[in-house]
Amino acid sequence: MEELEKKAAELRNEIEAAKKVAAEAKKAMEEMKDATKTELEDAKSNIEKLDKSINEMNEKLKTLMTLISKSEPSDFGTELKRVVNSEAFKAEMEELKEGKRVRTSAFEIKVDPTSVVSSGLTGDVNRTMPSTTIYSQGYEPNKFISACTPVTIPQDKNRVMWMDGAYFSNVGYVGEMSPIVTGDGASVVEKYREIAKIAAKLPFSQEVASDMNNFVTWAQSMALKAVLNDLDTKIIKGDGADGGSNTKHVYGLSTQGATPFNAATAGLTASLEDANLADLILACQTQISIQSKGQHVGTIAFVHPSNTTKLRSLKNKIADYLNILPNGQMQVRGCTIVETAKMTTDELLVCDPTTLWLYQKGSIEMEIERVASTDSYVLYLRWRGNVVVPTYAKLGNVWCSSIATAIASVTKASSPIPVVEVTTAAPTTTVAPTTTVAPTTTAAPTTTIAPTTTSGT
Repeated sequence: MEELEKKAAELRNEIEAAKKVAAEAKKAMEEMKDATKTELEDAKSNIEKLDKSINEMNEKLKTLMTLISKSEPSDFGTELKRVVNSEAFKAEMEELKEGKRVRTSAFEIKVDPTSVVSSGLTGDVNRTMPSTTIYSQGYEPNKFISACTPVTIPQDKNRVMWMDGAYFSNVGYVGEMSPIVTGDGASVVEKYREIAKIAAKLPFSQEVASDMNNFVTWAQSMALKAVLNDLDTKIIKGDGADGGSNTKHVYGLSTQGATPFNAATAGLTASLEDANLADLILACQTQISIQSKGQHVGTIAFVHPSNTTKLRSLKNKIADYLNILPNGQMQVRGCTIVETAKMTTDELLVCDPTTLWLYQKGSIEMEIERVASTDSYVLYLRWRGNVVVPTYAKLGNVWCSSIATAIASVTKASSPIPVVEVTTAAPTTTVAPTTTVAPTTTAAPTTTIAPTTTSGT
């Protein structure tokens, strides 16, 4: 094949030289103004011979190129190179550059379809289209963090304090020109809550940082999401409590930020016919209104996603107080349904969001430490803060640990349907009475002889 390419190169040089001679001959003939007819015919004949010779050499070159193409592997790269180096392609490219045409002709690249895979690019990397997107299991949206009002704890402070007050009223009648005997009273108690601390760390090597920076960036964002997800879960299920070892844990709304559902407080014990989840939400709103004396309104209900579907399936039964907002969110009598899988299918929280306060010591802190001894890094993430629902503000929130039990407590017992028993009498047959006479026994008379007593004289 190298010999053929060498001959083809030599033939190209000869063709270029012949073209040059022919061009000079044509120029010379054009300048022969005083030449005789015979001289012009000789010059013309010479030019024709040169052209014929050039055409013959082009045919030979074409034959050589065919032989070379048959002896070379027909892969895409080789064919593309051949087309780009062809005279026709070069000529059209020159015309394109000079503005004589707006596009080139279509040049076909003929390649054996099996050669690209089996004879050409057989490596996995060359045949693979890369993607830098990393797919992984996500985290549940942070619905509880969004519902809380954030408050920043200032510098030099590490506790959250509030005041629980009570007012005692003795308002009553008083006679004319009579002194008020009993006065009102008031008291206040200072309450405080310690700050909880949540932390996480993510170690990674220098090699990963330099060779897979995209992966490290993704891992760092996931670490941040993990901290926020843990905080959001603790807001509803945290085990923080006063007077024990968990005073520096997050105080969960289910245990420290709401009052348990009580059908008696709502005045709805066994009062609702065929009660369902929507009725229970209304009962919770009623309890909030009664126990807070109208100071709070339950406007958010946190439920498991499956319970949202159950509510939607009740559309024919509760259409009078079920409302679907333009964004697809559902409301039950002004109470927005917020679904989150951090609630179980048997749990319900109805609350007034104005009672939820999330105190935090600034935003989440991120710090990267260089560990020279192991040529690695460690990413640290920390959050400090706590949830606060003041004592009397808890009256604005109601927690149901068992939806089934709560619904049962407000459901009216169904009245039994009276059942009339109909008895069909079987035909009777009269049987003649039979008399059984017991045999009689005649007892012989019994004579008793009293004993005699002889008296002495």
